[in-house]
Amino acid sequence: PGKPATCPLCRSPVHAPSPVEASASSGRPIEVVAAPRRGGRCHFDREYYFLAMGSFGVPRMLYVVSPNEDRKTPATQVMWKLELALPCNVYINFRSERHLDAPGVRRWLEADGWEANPQMQSVTSSGFPNGPYSGPVFSKRCEPGRVHLNGSACWEGTYFVFVELLGRPSPAAGGGAGAGSTLVQPDQLLSVSQLRAASPGAADDDDDD
Repeated sequence: PGKPATCPLCRSPVHAPSPVEASASSGRPIEVVAAPRRGGRCHFDREYYFLAMGSFGVPRMLYVVSPNEDRKTPATQVMWKLELALPCNVYINFRSERHLDAPGVRRWLEADGWEANPQMQSVTSSGFPNGPYSGPVFSKRCEPGRVHLNGSACWEGTYFVFVELLGRPSPAAGGGAGAGSTLVQPDQLLSVSQLRAASPGAADDDDDD
């Protein structure tokens, strides 16, 4: 990860419309992929991996491969945006209780209607300096349109975002792909490993967390 996937023949950008699109306010790379398996990569810019997928290794679950360098974004600012083309359950998986207790995080979760979801088992991930990590999960059912995700405000790392598709993409669906476009199906989304293979020049920044 680190650069958009390109065609191996003409090297032009390759991007099929997805039921869920993501963007980062920082402008750093971010991408929605099929939920990874154990050993899958957590971020574009860190060599951190999932050690266990908890409740998230299931069909129709997507994962937002994010830049961990966005970790210090204040909780009062939008860090990432999701564009949904169909109803979804969106999950925010914090790495630990410490991450949830970062300044202002609980406040924006409550204000935006996110609720703790103890029925969802957290992923377990590697990471510096206190990994392996596992923490509380919050969730919200979201209708088609834009979802704002505020800053994690934590030097120790961002939260993880998973999206469960509740409907079936249709050619006329709106949201991030735009009206009239043909949406890619969940099983056609690139995996994290495929994204990495498509971006051989991506640089990693592991100087700190």
